[in-house]
Amino acid sequence: TNHSNAGKLSNFLVFNGIKDNIPYLIYNNETNFNLEVMRLNDNTIVNSLKKHANKVTVINHYKKSSNIDYLLSCDLNKLAVIWDIQNNFNIKATIQEQYSGIIWDAHLLLNVFNKDYILLSSGKKGESIKLYEFKDNSTQFVKNIFGTQENRAKYIFPWEYKNKYYIIECYSYNKITINNLFEDEIYATLMDIYSGQIGFGFIYNKNYFCVSVQYGELYLGIR
Repeated sequence: TNHSNAGKLSNFLVFNGIKDNIPYLIYNNETNFNLEVMRLNDNTIVNSLKKHANKVTVINHYKKSSNIDYLLSCDLNKLAVIWDIQNNFNIKATIQEQYSGIIWDAHLLLNVFNKDYILLSSGKKGESIKLYEFKDNSTQFVKNIFGTQENRAKYIFPWEYKNKYYIIECYSYNKITINNLFEDEIYATLMDIYSGQIGFGFIYNKNYFCVSVQYGELYLGIR
């Protein structure tokens, strides 16, 4: 879609509103770094979210319940923001991370043992994937994920299996590692299984991890 007020578009995401069931486009306007929320049925910008002061690296949408959903966004200044969509996109919580690099990837984990968490990864060697809890409009650091400090995972994928929670780490080349989030355990390491950079991945039916790589596709069973 085209829009005269869009500015230079950077990162973007399409999600469905849980109350009106209307698709929305949210994108990073590089002119002012706002997150513009556009209703796609009439191409109307319904909100302009002002918090980031640099390009956005992550925009993800998460549904917590039938009437609660959030956006998670991160920027080059290493600021992570959780937006409460159903309360006029008010800011639910923020983290000013101290990574030496950027926040390369991030996820929310909702309703995990009756708590909500944030996962952050810099994709840089020597910097662990970090786990924060968020509640009551605040965040609290929980732990560095065991075994991740020497990794260079550019993309991370939370995985729930048999009432345990893992993080799947994808590297630029030749390696995928699965680490336990709450216990000091490396569940599995897969080496020399692909020859290109990972561009996209997802969990299918809790048992399979599917990734798209530079020279084709790879489907991994992780049961």
